[in-house]
Amino acid sequence: MNPHHGPLLVHLLALLAAPLAAQDEAQALLGKLSVEQKAGQLFVSWSLSRAEGDKAKNHERMLSWIRDAQLGGVILSLGTVEDAANLIPKLQAASQVPLLLAGDFEGGVWFRLTGACELGNQMLLGATQSASLAEQAGRITAREAKALGFHWVFAPVLDVNSNPQNPIINVRSFGEDPQLVARLGTAFARGVRSEGLIACGKHFPGHGDVDTDSHLALPTVPGDGAQLRARELLPFALAAKEGLESVMTGHLAVPGLGEDPAVPATMSRKILHEVLRGELGFTGLVVTDALDMGGVKGKLPPGEVAVKALLAGADVLLMPPDPLAARAEVVEAVKAGRVPMERLDDAVLRILRMKARVGLLAGGGRTAADWQQQMRTPEAEAVADTIAARGITLVRELGAELPLAKRRKSTAIVTVVDKDEGQGRVFADAMADLGKPEDRVRLSFASPREELERALRITSEVDRVVLALHVKVRSYSGGIGLPPLLHDALAFVRTGKGEKVVVSFGNPYLARDFPGGVYVAAYADTERIERAAARALRGQAPFLGRLPVGIPGVAAAGSGLSRYLGPADEIAKGTPSDLGLDPALPKQLSALLERAVADGAFPAAVCMVARQGVNVVQVAAGRLDYAADSWQVGAGTPFDLASLTKVCATTPAVLRLVADDKLSLDDPVQKWVPAFTGTGKDKVTIRHLLAHNGGLPAYERYYRTTKGRDAIVAAAAAEGLMTEPGTSVTYSDLGFVLLMAVVEKCSGEPFETFVQREVWQPLGMKNARFVPVTGAPLTAAAPTERDEQRGGVVHGFVHDENAFAMGGISGHAGMFATAPDVLAFGVAMLGGGRGVIPSDLVEPATTPTGIGGDTTRGLGFQLLQPGSWAGTKVPPGAFGHTGFTGTSLWCDPQHDLCVVLLTNRVHPTRVNNKILGVRRAVHDLVLGSLR
Repeated sequence: MNPHHGPLLVHLLALLAAPLAAQDEAQALLGKLSVEQKAGQLFVSWSLSRAEGDKAKNHERMLSWIRDAQLGGVILSLGTVEDAANLIPKLQAASQVPLLLAGDFEGGVWFRLTGACELGNQMLLGATQSASLAEQAGRITAREAKALGFHWVFAPVLDVNSNPQNPIINVRSFGEDPQLVARLGTAFARGVRSEGLIACGKHFPGHGDVDTDSHLALPTVPGDGAQLRARELLPFALAAKEGLESVMTGHLAVPGLGEDPAVPATMSRKILHEVLRGELGFTGLVVTDALDMGGVKGKLPPGEVAVKALLAGADVLLMPPDPLAARAEVVEAVKAGRVPMERLDDAVLRILRMKARVGLLAGGGRTAADWQQQMRTPEAEAVADTIAARGITLVRELGAELPLAKRRKSTAIVTVVDKDEGQGRVFADAMADLGKPEDRVRLSFASPREELERALRITSEVDRVVLALHVKVRSYSGGIGLPPLLHDALAFVRTGKGEKVVVSFGNPYLARDFPGGVYVAAYADTERIERAAARALRGQAPFLGRLPVGIPGVAAAGSGLSRYLGPADEIAKGTPSDLGLDPALPKQLSALLERAVADGAFPAAVCMVARQGVNVVQVAAGRLDYAADSWQVGAGTPFDLASLTKVCATTPAVLRLVADDKLSLDDPVQKWVPAFTGTGKDKVTIRHLLAHNGGLPAYERYYRTTKGRDAIVAAAAAEGLMTEPGTSVTYSDLGFVLLMAVVEKCSGEPFETFVQREVWQPLGMKNARFVPVTGAPLTAAAPTERDEQRGGVVHGFVHDENAFAMGGISGHAGMFATAPDVLAFGVAMLGGGRGVIPSDLVEPATTPTGIGGDTTRGLGFQLLQPGSWAGTKVPPGAFGHTGFTGTSLWCDPQHDLCVVLLTNRVHPTRVNNKILGVRRAVHDLVLGSLR
């Protein structure tokens, strides 16, 4: 044996031996327990962490249950971290077999215990779309829980919240997309597992598509077996494959899985044994939801419910109404032969092995001496800040101007809480300077009539209402909407003519109650999230989140508006991992481009990627040409953008004039280019030209016979229409030649001057330019095609022949720029225009025009489809454009991704289409790197 292998081999053997030792330890302990003691291990009872209030005796009662019923564990709820840290050692001291301590720590320990890091909730995490943040949240949750002496995190919630009327899951879910729930849920569990604690996925087989609270009654999950397996079961199946330690059952009727609708999943052997263990291959602990809930309570005597759940395949029986009576019922059923001893032993052995796994049987798993230092660490607080900043979602922006600023308009700040627990004050304070102190209103579901009347009077008198809604999902409430009492008081917010800004610090579906205006989903109401929402509305931080659920009649799942409301300075730089991308992405892209250069797809390429307005990848490959001594390319290399000119120069120039009320998208082209006459041309508008459905031909070789800008504009204006305007799409250079003329006529200055001042400079596109053919060539630029008619390789002047004949400047081609320039433009379009192009004009530019039913074009932009140059699987809403020379801009609003790829694929000849496969591979690689 190699002597250097000795320590490693010993370490590996120790790792292998540890689970075996734990199994032997658990097996040995099982053999020492009586039937009564074994039955006691099945039960986990509930207690408040705090001792005050109506349940002041809850600690004494819990200690007696531990001693008398010999419980296997305890679930602790509301209180402080100090309460829990003081109570847990007392509970452990009272038990002969160490207890599993559990908590409903969905979104963090703070969910039940104040004093822990306020991470948010699962839907806020869903809005970040980041598995990396979900894993970090799981790790922080477990770290804080472990320090307090907990072992079992009753999270993640793996329910797919597909029903907007769901009265109990709502923001507790990651969202309505099973893949998103699975990806983030498995990541959260992975984070919990990394700290040595037990994660618990709930509520099997899926509680998301119901409209009844199982605390009150037995809900029915609709759908046949195929639908249930594709949606409800998917997150549980994937989590089971990753080694999920435990699953909590839901008190749900699920006839689609072949069970009698009168039998809750908790008591169904078909669902727990055949589906969960057999079909999904789950091997961990099965724990019931609380046995004192309406979904099972009253169906059978409490003790019989426990027996039925045990027989169905549950290992842990959570929160029986009377643990002593329930244990006695199980003992009697075992002794009578109704419950086989093997079933009891199997369940108890799983429990004991889990206790061994967390170190309890070896004397560990206790409250840490330094637990205070492990609460709310700087690392945890930084992660929580990131979750808040990346999760808050701008759902709608209509009829109000962002960012909110002090103006002459009067503003009312209205805070609505369902139960007044102090929430909302931080946000209201951050908005206070927008209005007068007397125009600040605070309402609750219990507000007196006179306060409601005051609110109605104030909101009807001001020009703008900022409404903060703190409506939580609460067990046993049976509903999640606004009560009728508040509808009248908030009528002005819904129907008034003033500006409306609504922020929901809870249920996102409340958007349906407030048509129009600005609507922000913040999902949770911690002070951190209130501050983050205020910062975004004030323009001090961007809006970055994406809706994890669809809001009927308002917005689809995955939607959300990015708004970078600050000044459009140089784009910030970050790392891929900072923004939820695979850290290996830069190396992977670099390798891909190097292979493409070697394959002759192009001699030079620069690729840049931005996510959420941050530049995270910048790679280059190759040299200006194929000569060995040619200059290497880099981010500062200018490229001939060819048809990217249409979207990076002409389209924003037109939109700037529209924003200044100098031009209308529905102006006839004839208004600005009088020479544009002929049959049907009076119907052609600016909008038609931008959308490529004005009926013009695609291209004409004017350069063969015509020289000069004015002459070629006149030739384009004289062309007859091929089709009736608005009836079909023909991608046309001619339309953009005419749009250049429109800009010049409307602005009263040369096209290049207007674009430079009004678009490129304010967007930070420092190197963007046109290169007049009467001046010096841009020799630093990547060369394009060899053209003997033009004296050899075209280098430093525009490649497009018509643009060259026009003097190097046109609306369809001629722009030179670097990758950072194009990235700045793409980021601006994803981020609401950065104040240069108004957001209400960015939207029609990047969404279907609907002219003639067309869905392939926006204004200037191409709307990207799967299987095209844009990639194999292109997210809905993606937009972009390509340039003939080998350039492209690709923007994905759903994930807030921008990809710029600049190449000179036409060098030395245009007879080379390998760029198509490279573009597709680049975009697939970027999308595949999302974490």
